[in-house]
Amino acid sequence: MPAGPTRRGYGPYFVDFQASRFGLQQGIEQSGGTVPTKWAMAPALSLAPNTEAYRSAMRCLLDENEGSMWWVRDQEWRTTEPAVTSEAGSRLRVEYRAHTWADRQGRTDVGPWKLDFGADNWRVRLTPPAALSRALWSEVSVDLGGQAPQWVTPTPGEIDKGKVLRWRDELSQSWPSLAFEAPSPQHWNAAADRYPWRLLEAFSWDIAVAGLMLVAARRLQRAATSDRCRKAAWGLKAAAWIAFLLALQGALVQPGYMMAREFVDHPVVNHYQDRVVWLVVSLTGLALIAFGRPRRSITVAALAAAVLSASPVLWPPWFGLPWRFQNADFWPERIGSLWLATAAAALVFLWLLGVAAALQRIAAASWGRSNDHRMRLHGIGLGLAVVSVIAGIWSLIAAYRFWERISWLSSTKFESPQLGVSYDEGVTNELIDFLVWFGLNWADLMWGANWVISAFALLFALRARALAHDASPFAPKKQDWLLILLFFPVAVAPVYGWYAGVPAAVLSLLLNLAAVTLLLRYGVRHARLTRVVSSNTGLNELLTPQDRSHFLQAAGRHRELHAQLRRLEKGQHDEEVLNRARIERMLDRLHRWRVSPSIARPPGLPSRVRLPQSVSPIDVVLCWGPHTSWWDNARETARTAGWLGVPATCVMFWVWSIKDGSWAIVMEQRVGLLAAMHHAGAWQVTWMAGGFLLGALWRVLPGRQGPTKALFVTLAFSAPILVHLGLVTLTGQARGVADLGCALLLLVLTITGIRIDVISFTHERPYWRSPIDLLMSVYQMRHVSVQVAYLLAQVAVVLAIWSQVTSGVDPSQMPPGKSP
Repeated sequence: MPAGPTRRGYGPYFVDFQASRFGLQQGIEQSGGTVPTKWAMAPALSLAPNTEAYRSAMRCLLDENEGSMWWVRDQEWRTTEPAVTSEAGSRLRVEYRAHTWADRQGRTDVGPWKLDFGADNWRVRLTPPAALSRALWSEVSVDLGGQAPQWVTPTPGEIDKGKVLRWRDELSQSWPSLAFEAPSPQHWNAAADRYPWRLLEAFSWDIAVAGLMLVAARRLQRAATSDRCRKAAWGLKAAAWIAFLLALQGALVQPGYMMAREFVDHPVVNHYQDRVVWLVVSLTGLALIAFGRPRRSITVAALAAAVLSASPVLWPPWFGLPWRFQNADFWPERIGSLWLATAAAALVFLWLLGVAAALQRIAAASWGRSNDHRMRLHGIGLGLAVVSVIAGIWSLIAAYRFWERISWLSSTKFESPQLGVSYDEGVTNELIDFLVWFGLNWADLMWGANWVISAFALLFALRARALAHDASPFAPKKQDWLLILLFFPVAVAPVYGWYAGVPAAVLSLLLNLAAVTLLLRYGVRHARLTRVVSSNTGLNELLTPQDRSHFLQAAGRHRELHAQLRRLEKGQHDEEVLNRARIERMLDRLHRWRVSPSIARPPGLPSRVRLPQSVSPIDVVLCWGPHTSWWDNARETARTAGWLGVPATCVMFWVWSIKDGSWAIVMEQRVGLLAAMHHAGAWQVTWMAGGFLLGALWRVLPGRQGPTKALFVTLAFSAPILVHLGLVTLTGQARGVADLGCALLLLVLTITGIRIDVISFTHERPYWRSPIDLLMSVYQMRHVSVQVAYLLAQVAVVLAIWSQVTSGVDPSQMPPGKSP
């Protein structure tokens, strides 16, 4: 290696410890310096990063081992490539920026810094490259993120606010080294894998939901008045047991096995975890196929996929792979890696078929369809096959990108006779090791998507209850409230639950159940359609779907008479006084209607009943919604929220999976694309399920207009998140993007509520120039300005949160191994 580029003015070196929006401590390293253009390797700094000359020059500036040709760092991440710029005086400035994540205990290297994340304290030591061992460095800074050092050597020249340590313009006689107490949240997060409560993450939320679904199924079975309800109850039971199966798989393949490796020293445990995980995941996929009972063609395709998926992992020599996936030669093991990518695609195909078959059987049972309506391979198989092939190709691309990141400075000419490995063999080893763990990442993704089958089963059960002959078209009965209660945390609310390394997902579940329970009870007590008419009889007990046409006509006449009253307010002559009295009598008659003979009136209740105080015909139409039954209202609001939620989903996808280089992390994950799509899809389901809940409870929610009802649903959604934000603030963790999700849900549901109000008066649409004119007539002019201001305020809140999220500290990437 040529001599060092300079002996003066190199630096600064900077390391900063800060909390990221993912709740993990982030160590950010930044170093820079100038080199003379006369340095022999200076011209190579302007070449492409994949050239041998460029790698050799950068190793000289960054690698502490002089003459080394091997650079592999899997815990170091870079947001950008090193920046090389020209400066006055025939010099080049090189800026290097990298970071790591304190998500596990152990040692890691970031640039010239060595970090040791211990159980009690974290240690930091600067070890610059050998070429600069005698340089005069201009500045070295260490920002401990609010922590005070336990010891430090040498003594820093400056201490800023007692937290930031600086050394300036000193010879490199003794490089800085220090230790500080590990931040509590990150310390417990890093140590969580070593404790039995790690198992609770797999079981707590899923098992609690599965247990409550079994209770709901038992209640539905007892109250069933039709075969459809009994089959829907069976579907709930099946979904509960599937949730338990997936939770058990999630516990076995990762936390359970990690604990086994911690406490059991056995070759099978130490060397064959990848095979066991792949076998367990394949068997679980076959179990879903067996439950779904699909057509023979799908069963055969699933069995073929299972064999193709498991064979390269269970019997690697048959496919040109080493038995322990180690010490691979360049050929034929590089071709064997293609077999592993094919096995990954087959595993995805097996699972997608299994989930589709399970959902099809639950849906067919709940909808009362026969087995003749089972899905066909040529119908759904092609689409699932395309997704599976993309997943396999993605895993192979991710393997190459992972290798490029961790070995970006390794020489392609590296060869070590002592170790018996070359650069090409190292690439092959890493590719095989990367791909063989696809099963573990797929199991994690399916564990995170466990809620999908449960959400569909609850939806099918609600549909069965809505179509039962004894169902109330007004709103879900009290005996169906448990289904609503479960649907909210499963399909609408996100799950939060890691605080200082302790899983508390059950707390999130309990808070969501409590929030929607309070929403139901408060709504039933204060909704306009549940107010008492007389004789302790609620308005909802006297209304029938046939009464809606009467109140639609009354609402139109009501608005006309109020318009006349507003015109009369301009003068008070005798004739106008008589007109006012006549109009008031007509309004009074509009507030009365004849109770349907099909309603069993309480003793003493007249046939013509007056609406409760402060409830007008317009209120009845607005609060009843556009359809006769609550199920149809729910479908309408879900469709509307789904379309309106597409831009909101794009926003959440960008913030979580693309912003600040997060897409580079997604590109290196084995299931990165599918995980990013699942995350975006989960938010899309949140908007749609929130709209469904808004429509299902439309008639028992407080408020007169749609935006008010949307506000109460959003409050139920936000209350547990506010508790979560309070807990992460107390524990020093990052808040993530929960507040942005709340603001977007409120905006989506508010616009949905406004549209539902317009649809409720759709019969008047031909008489107005635009829906806005109709809305102004329905809301009355004085209320429209309030609604517009309310909507603009929501947009302002979303923009404010968006600005706060997008202006976060860079880099704010996703930690490796975390779901996007």
